Amino acid sequence: MVVVAGQGRHICTFDSQATYPQFLFATGDDYVAPQTMAGISKADVFAIFIK
Repeated sequence: MVVVAGQGRHICTFDSQATYPQFLFATGDDYVAPQTMAGISKADVFAIFIK
């Protein structure tokens, strides 16, 4: 999981988003390819619950 808060100096595929912040996560248990966004999806929301 990664939170992309804004476009960085090193422009990667996952850095170039239409809006920020973006919450990206791996869709499986294998490796992902950030260059092509293979195996990566965007979350609609991100929540932290503390009990």
